[in-house]
Amino acid sequence: MFTVNRRSKTIGFRLPAAESAALLERAAKAGLSPGDLARQFVVDRLTERTDAQIEELRKRLLQIEGGMHDLRESLATSVHAILATIQELHPNSSQQTPQEIEEWVNRNLRPPS
Repeated sequence: MFTVNRRSKTIGFRLPAAESAALLERAAKAGLSPGDLARQFVVDRLTERTDAQIEELRKRLLQIEGGMHDLRESLATSVHAILATIQELHPNSSQQTPQEIEEWVNRNLRPPS
């Protein structure tokens, strides 16, 4: 909920009859005075993110998701290469077949398709 700063500035405005009635109705339902509800509406509107800001955040999130996908793919490829190399250099040290290694890497490291 919005709190009033003691150093706030008084701002007044007029509303058409229909909007004034709607404000009175909403304020009564919310248990607020019409002035408090109007103040809350103005502050909420001034502090909300714009469509452009939301779109920019969406683009950044998609970039992060793409980077995570690429990172998981690179990690899976690296781990697979390491496990396959260990098996090749020390065939008796691993009880996993190349197919089992591939399945494990795909199941645990690769991003979902």
